[in-house]
Amino acid sequence: MSTDGIQSNPIENLFYELSQDIYIACSDGELKHIPYHTYNEAPELEWYKKVDGVEQLQIFFTTENGYQPANLYGPVITKVLPWNLATANVPPGTNRSDFKPGYLIDLRLLRLARLRFNEANKNNANRGDANTGDIKPYDGNLPEQLLGELQLTPEDNLYIASWIDPFAKGSELGHQDYHLTYLSCEELARCRNATDVDDGDTKTMLERYYVEAGVQAGAIHPLDTGILPFLESTPAENLKEMAPAEFSATFGIAPTCYIVNLKSFML
Repeated sequence: MSTDGIQSNPIENLFYELSQDIYIACSDGELKHIPYHTYNEAPELEWYKKVDGVEQLQIFFTTENGYQPANLYGPVITKVLPWNLATANVPPGTNRSDFKPGYLIDLRLLRLARLRFNEANKNNANRGDANTGDIKPYDGNLPEQLLGELQLTPEDNLYIASWIDPFAKGSELGHQDYHLTYLSCEELARCRNATDVDDGDTKTMLERYYVEAGVQAGAIHPLDTGILPFLESTPAENLKEMAPAEFSATFGIAPTCYIVNLKSFML
């Protein structure tokens, strides 16, 4: 992972390095910790990136006519329906049957950053040729006969959209390299419980301020918690050596940025 956008302050560096992890309240009540490398290195389904100066674009969630499904754009977290997978543009080397209904989590929106999907989707040839007027009809809305899928409760299969380099400096009006990765419910189950990562403060915060309050997602910057004076009195060398569990035990807060509550979808 590139660190071009990281600041020179060692305290800020620590937060940048640890802030990409996810704490998730699963539908079964378990509280899981997903390290950044776990989802960032998971199989890629969608991406926009430049390789040797050449733009590469792969769109996964698309309708039969090449549009973005209306149920997926906008929310930070939403359901991935069987309909979304039936028309998905599966990348080479993968099988459609490998992917199950679940939840789309867009970490880019939690960063208050935007990608112009319409601009990216202009390159999708399935729509036809705009110059000849051969444009296929819009089919981004869920068909009436499939509206029942909105009431389904999928397993905790995760489709996670994130910036490839979360520290890169980019314009909100332009493109920034991103990808969509897939983490199955079986892989999520193998992640550590939140209580194995810290001393319990994160578990309490998740249950009280997210699960009980019905909040679906959030992003926390540790510097907003008032612990900066304590950090500044700690030698930088000690901070660099701290693992997440030791950090939390010392300062009483988990160094996390993203929180997701799947229990909010339980009907």
